[in-house]
Amino acid sequence: MKKKIILSVSLSLLLVLGITGAVFASGNVKLIINGKSIATDVSPKVVNGRVLVPISTVSKELHSVVQWDAAKNSVVVNPDTWTSEQEIDRGVWVWSRNKILEFFIAYDSRDMEGALALLDENFTSNRLNKSEIMPVSGFDSNIIDFKFRDVAYVKSKLTVRVQVITKMDKDLLKVADWDFTFSGTHPSNGKITSIQVSNERDLTEYTVFPGLTIDNKDYLK
Repeated sequence: MKKKIILSVSLSLLLVLGITGAVFASGNVKLIINGKSIATDVSPKVVNGRVLVPISTVSKELHSVVQWDAAKNSVVVNPDTWTSEQEIDRGVWVWSRNKILEFFIAYDSRDMEGALALLDENFTSNRLNKSEIMPVSGFDSNIIDFKFRDVAYVKSKLTVRVQVITKMDKDLLKVADWDFTFSGTHPSNGKITSIQVSNERDLTEYTVFPGLTIDNKDYLK
């Protein structure tokens, strides 16, 4: 399957939701995201039967990236990390996704043996030490949530980008991009060769879904 097709689905969903919301909009418009009323620098308004809201505010609350492409006169939400068009086999995607899920489960449950079984003998990382890869309860981070962001062959290696939200017991909530690189021609016969963490930033709070929000006091709301 083409990576381009996968990434277009989310964008289409945003457009459909916007049109559906416009049908019911009337009077003063409030912006509510994940059950929270959000303040905006520009007030939402109804124009010709359509609801207009500031896309930068919406994207920020959803931890998405917004870019202005002057050459194409376009606003781009969650642009491709790797822009080249590539064919990604469905089986390759499923296997790589599942191995990442297995790693996250092992990481958060402190299963050293399970995590190491997923890592290549030449594993490298700018954040995780293979000999001390497990977080220690009360000291290191837990994974609060994650979102798959992109997949591509980078320098002939299958690489998957995942946006990961973590929190240490005494530290701030953080969001960062974790790039998983796999060995072998297919994840079914390969292992994770690299996890590179980038674009890390602090969060005040994070809503996993409406009704479950985690803040920097480690409280659930």
